[in-house]
Amino acid sequence: MCGIFARIAPLNDPLREVVPVPHRGPDAEGFETLEVAGQRITLAHWRLSIIDLHACSDQPFRRTPGGPVIVFNGEIYNYIELRKRIGGEFRTASDTEVLLAAYEKWGTGCLAHLRGMFAFVIVDPACKRVFAARDRFGIKPLYFTHTDGSWEFASEIKQLAGKSPRINIARARDFLLFGAQDHTAETMFDGIMQLRGGESLAIDLERPSAATPTSWYDLPPPGRFGANYEDATRAFREKFFDTVSLHMRSDVPVGFCLSGGMDSSALICTAGALTRKSGHELCGIHCHYNVAKLDERQHAQDAATLAGARLLAVSPDPAELASELSTITRFQDEPLNNASLFSQYRVFRAAQEHGLKVMVDGQGGDELLASYPQFFGPYLLGLLKGLKIPAFLAESAHFREDHGWGWLNTLRSLALWYTPRPIFRAAKYLSSGTAHPWAKRDFFMGEGMPVPPWQRPGHIATRATTRSMSLLMIRQLTLPMLLHWEDRNSMAHSVESRVPFLDHELVEMALSLPDEFKIHRGVTKRILKSALRDIVPPAIVGRRDKLGFATPEELWMRRPGNEFADLIRGAADQCPEIFDAIGLEHTWDKFVDGAPYNPVLWRIAMFTVWARVFNMR
Repeated sequence: MCGIFARIAPLNDPLREVVPVPHRGPDAEGFETLEVAGQRITLAHWRLSIIDLHACSDQPFRRTPGGPVIVFNGEIYNYIELRKRIGGEFRTASDTEVLLAAYEKWGTGCLAHLRGMFAFVIVDPACKRVFAARDRFGIKPLYFTHTDGSWEFASEIKQLAGKSPRINIARARDFLLFGAQDHTAETMFDGIMQLRGGESLAIDLERPSAATPTSWYDLPPPGRFGANYEDATRAFREKFFDTVSLHMRSDVPVGFCLSGGMDSSALICTAGALTRKSGHELCGIHCHYNVAKLDERQHAQDAATLAGARLLAVSPDPAELASELSTITRFQDEPLNNASLFSQYRVFRAAQEHGLKVMVDGQGGDELLASYPQFFGPYLLGLLKGLKIPAFLAESAHFREDHGWGWLNTLRSLALWYTPRPIFRAAKYLSSGTAHPWAKRDFFMGEGMPVPPWQRPGHIATRATTRSMSLLMIRQLTLPMLLHWEDRNSMAHSVESRVPFLDHELVEMALSLPDEFKIHRGVTKRILKSALRDIVPPAIVGRRDKLGFATPEELWMRRPGNEFADLIRGAADQCPEIFDAIGLEHTWDKFVDGAPYNPVLWRIAMFTVWARVFNMR
């Protein structure tokens, strides 16, 4: 896990300062400048040493004089197996050298052989080419800018942003109105783009302006897992154990983010089963609040005890949040979407304080195994379309009893996600005068009535299955945003975060499973619970509630004398083209007087902090 930077520019282009990101890699830093085909190429790297801690694996890295050189962020978990397949001599024990050797053997086709998370830039003098790529699901970030034949790549937006960047108004609108982030290749900084998960970019240094990102990976088309439920459960368990084992490879201590939910408990308990005979001590870190409905401490302790792990706990203070907002925002590069980012930030701080350089987290499990309530509508609709009326009625009853998900919730879900765009636009237009009084109408309307991201690809005919909802969340709606937060919060404390649920072999298996293997009688993540029933505490396997990384965000905002009122009221001064001062005051006063909490209040406050921190125009 590291920070990288690369610049490609004509030889007569004036040199500019490289913005350092030492928090991403405090163990070593390296710089190199090359001249290839009339281009000056600057490479920079900040290393967090995880595999092969010796200086011989520092970057920029090359295997032979004059050969390809790489700057790389991430981990290649199958590097031991790849080294055997590639053959020949290696001078280090690092996955970096294996990745570069794979490129030398297979060229740009090396990507298909990698199991891991990665973002890298390779300069190949012999081919007069620069090759940049991002892992399949965008676990590791890679941003870029392109102007007048020059390219810049970086791990963080701030490395490319300059001193007074411009707001990307379209993406700001998506954030403020819908809470959407990282759902396109654009960022909230005008002109700064990102390679999406599964994309690469090959730049011919003799024609550098001709390059465009291309997709190198896509999930396979829908298929049916060719086994009954019992066989599928055994296969899933075997794949899950294999994946967790690969993600435990490290030359430094590994810890676990432990919420007390099924995903994080599955990971630490599987690791416990794998390491029990070795005597290796595991450690989990749990974040809790003194709010009864959010308290999962007992579940976390049960999982830690069964895994043979010690449990550390943190309890974030809202007063501390106020003092940290600007700092966390600077690390995140974009506005904080909700208060759970602060909770996660504190977990990774605790990891750093206790000497854990690697943390394993459960991101991706909900998207793969249909655990979010948003899956209930498509699942029920699929039963109806298949004329499975008894199953439809039974599942509807279970959702109502176990999750409080009644008929009205189903209808709202289908309307929210699947209403055809013309109808959605008309409804928005009729409510536009009162729905967002805090926004200037020109901002709200933009180039026309705003449509939420989930409406943009199409309508009900293209997204009426649990699989298509998984794809939408993995590629666009939730996962890219969650991975952004995960990367910045972990790297803010020089900690590597690993997400085994996003091993592509596990993802492909999960998405091939029939719906009833994931949801059955109101039970979500059915196959995961069945596969690990003997190693995860029964109370966790049997849970019906879902908290996610819940925080008392509303309580914090209602706390007397908090800073949020000033931030919201000051938004119009910070961004007068976007916010309406009178409307902001009215919106806040209604909330203070007891109106139901609207998360847009948090987003307005965080947008104000972000605009100040980065001097946004």
